[in-house]
Amino acid sequence: MPAVEATCRVASYNIHRCIGRDQRHDPQRVAAVIRELDAHVIGLQEAESRFGTQDDVQQLGQLARATGYRDIAGVTMYRVDSHYGNGLLTRLPVLAVRRHDVSVPGREPRGVLDVTLDLAGHALRVVVTHLGLLWRERRRQAQLIEALVAQADAYAQPTVLLADFNEWLPWGGALHRMHRCFGRAPAPRCPAPAPRPP
Repeated sequence: MPAVEATCRVASYNIHRCIGRDQRHDPQRVAAVIRELDAHVIGLQEAESRFGTQDDVQQLGQLARATGYRDIAGVTMYRVDSHYGNGLLTRLPVLAVRRHDVSVPGREPRGVLDVTLDLAGHALRVVVTHLGLLWRERRRQAQLIEALVAQADAYAQPTVLLADFNEWLPWGGALHRMHRCFGRAPAPRCPAPAPRPP
């Protein structure tokens, strides 16, 4: 495949159901951060995405409307009050959407949102996920993601991973495996949530 000349800014953002560290539920505050990022593609974790009448359970759609993006839900938990999981906000045309289950038995359901986008006439594969809390769970999920990415010939290259790894140590097993698979990110990771969001 020829080299892609277009510039594409991507970001990953665990929005914690639009609840800040101050315990305030404020989707508009999250939308302001998304606008400030000004990325072409943003992978979201912990997003509510149920279709209904209340804005607080339509966070993904509400954020898309407030920021001018198209939204794609990657639901991992179907609940009576709201659906929950990953999401993707994009300004690029969508070519294909795939959803994969990477849940580990006995643990919270986890999934991968696997989307092919059109970047200036070239296919760009974006993988969005949120790994589990236990190291053994993350290790298994990283193995499953590595296997999905190995299917690259069936989908698109290049591939970008947008994730919350739940890894706090740089030598963590899942993160180490993802570095081998995807390479190291050029940007520094956020070390911890901000204690006092604006």
